Amino acid sequence: GDRDEKAEAGGSGRCTGCSLLCAVCKIACFACCRRYICVCCCAPPPAPRPEISVLCLGVGPGGKSTLLAALSGENTDDIQPTNGFAIKAIVTPRAILVVKELGGSEKVQPYWHRYFSGHKAIIFVVDSTASDEQISQSRAALQKCLGDPALSGLPLLVLFHRQDVGGAKPIDELTGKMQLGSIIDGRTCIVKATSIRDVDTLRASFEQLVDCLMDN
Repeated sequence: GDRDEKAEAGGSGRCTGCSLLCAVCKIACFACCRRYICVCCCAPPPAPRPEISVLCLGVGPGGKSTLLAALSGENTDDIQPTNGFAIKAIVTPRAILVVKELGGSEKVQPYWHRYFSGHKAIIFVVDSTASDEQISQSRAALQKCLGDPALSGLPLLVLFHRQDVGGAKPIDELTGKMQLGSIIDGRTCIVKATSIRDVDTLRASFEQLVDCLMDN
């Protein structure tokens, strides 16, 4: 009821505050270290990197929290699925991505639309080991999100994650089952097969998204 929703909102607010504080501290530490190094080398500091807000979605526990933790330099041991939402700062050569990850549980999905405004791109994570029924649910959720006016035309990065796990479907099969060609509605779409064991590919995927945003 309303009481449960208020309790959940309060908990999410506290978690969000902590996540936001951690992200801000990480960005500030990076900036301070960069200035210190430049001063010691008697060189002018480089131009500050822009901060770009992006949205990270996905149905169920598909590995979103773990991959974001790995990319932001955090410990990935014993990562728990996000309940509500969390914010991570990911530093790339050209920009700092401020990633808002929304929980993928059935309980949280109805509230996704409340957090759509103010972002420049969408990251959608699909579990490559998911059943056909689960992939169908992911397709329906993505199609609904892409139809929201707040996300209209935003570039899309689709990560078919957990490719290192037994039973993972290949990228071509997953692309077909998600019917990406028919639901992206003309927007730029980057599709990658990823795993937590290959952080370099994950990082390159995010950097490609940044290039897309910076060059267009």
